[in-house]
Amino acid sequence: MILTGPPGAGKSTVAEALAERYDRVAHVQVNVLRRFITPTGYVAPGQPGFERQQALATRNACDLAENFVRERIAVIIDDVVIWPADLDRYLDLLKVREDPLHFVRLLPSIEVCQARNRGRPEGRVKPERVASVHADFLAAGHFAGSTIDSSAQTEQQTADRLQELTTKGESLVRHPAAG
Repeated sequence: MILTGPPGAGKSTVAEALAERYDRVAHVQVNVLRRFITPTGYVAPGQPGFERQQALATRNACDLAENFVRERIAVIIDDVVIWPADLDRYLDLLKVREDPLHFVRLLPSIEVCQARNRGRPEGRVKPERVASVHADFLAAGHFAGSTIDSSAQTEQQTADRLQELTTKGESLVRHPAAG
């Protein structure tokens, strides 16, 4: 599964809430992979070289996902995947797998994203970045999988909805029979 949304959408919190319901789930946070690069080499979003580091983190996330899946461990990739081309990159990198792939966008209101971001004990994102990424998600529209407006939901309620979407196959972007 690829779980996406703007900063403050609740990706990591919901991924953890969902993972707690199963025995064998890996939660791959792409932003954590990006931060494996030392502070002197890390490139922040919007800076020259960010796209290259993001592509590397995406490849690393897919490699990790495939390693886990080979060991029969389900995977939730937690990343900011805004545009169809971003999802296509994941589909291309994961196409050697025959497993189903779900894509779910968490898209609460901008006010909720900003409030959640302010409430983080660490790793806060600049408010203007939250607003910009949220606006990009709105501009991209719904193009695949499923979208959850989690503005009025707890993380458990959002995890319930996410579980329902995946169980019913409503968030599938690749089914094993489709290749």
